[in-house]
Amino acid sequence: MGGRGPLESRACQHCGKVFEARVSEVREGRGLYCGKSCAARARKRPRKPLGAGKYLSQKGYVVLCGYGEAGRQKKRFEHRVVWESVNGPIPAGMNIHHIDGDKTNNDISNLQCLTISNHSTLSALERYDRVMVDALGVEWWRCLGNCGKWKLRDDYHADANLHFIPRSRCKKCKNAEERKRPRRERNGRQH
Repeated sequence: MGGRGPLESRACQHCGKVFEARVSEVREGRGLYCGKSCAARARKRPRKPLGAGKYLSQKGYVVLCGYGEAGRQKKRFEHRVVWESVNGPIPAGMNIHHIDGDKTNNDISNLQCLTISNHSTLSALERYDRVMVDALGVEWWRCLGNCGKWKLRDDYHADANLHFIPRSRCKKCKNAEERKRPRRERNGRQH
């Protein structure tokens, strides 16, 4: 193992156990924990208590703690409980979406029931700042063409659906780009 640099005794920042780490690793910001399990536990965000029987999960959702059948502890997401109290059980294959993106805002007007596929696609697009849904539930898409403006879904070509949004341009930008291409390319002829 020679040639890798000198070792240094250090205390694990998670459990306090003394271990050996290379000086070069310590300089690079590594070598803080005695092993992978301590590093993973240290990175894990603690739950944030919100009061009586509530806490904030690691992903930012409000979780309700209570007791169910036979005195067993039962945990449920607050947004699902709110939706079910107003609209009844959530159908199989459906998820509850937070319209404004705030996972702690569990007002019924901020919740929307979507299929799992549409929910994951919409959430990914919101994460990449490509689509937003206003308070009325109207979808606005950002054009990937030259204009880069927020436009309604109707302002896009018919082939622009949720699965092809990353390549979509509004009608105006797409037509402008088509006019720039040579005529023989537009007509599919090659010489």
